[in-house]
Amino acid sequence: MSESDHKQSLQEKRDFWRQQVLDWQESKLSPKEYCSQHNLSKTRFSYWRRRFKPGPVPVALIQLPIQDSGLRLIVNNRYQVEIDERFSSGTLQHLLQVLENR
Repeated sequence: MSESDHKQSLQEKRDFWRQQVLDWQESKLSPKEYCSQHNLSKTRFSYWRRRFKPGPVPVALIQLPIQDSGLRLIVNNRYQVEIDERFSSGTLQHLLQVLENR
């Protein structure tokens, strides 16, 4: 057998088993049932099933825009104040005093 014949034979074998695995997935049968119905070796079927099992899906990271951090302050369950990161601490202090005195 020449090298090209050998490669073709291997490719035919791969193609055969790939089709068997695809057909099995569509059949909704257990591997044992599928092999029994199609006169296939369960050991060979399991081997090829593992070979064609997809690898892990690569994780992709995406860059998210950084948002200004701020503060949300709820006073006495009555007032809600959202404060930007550039707030004036003096103004906040005055606002809190006003709200506490109500």
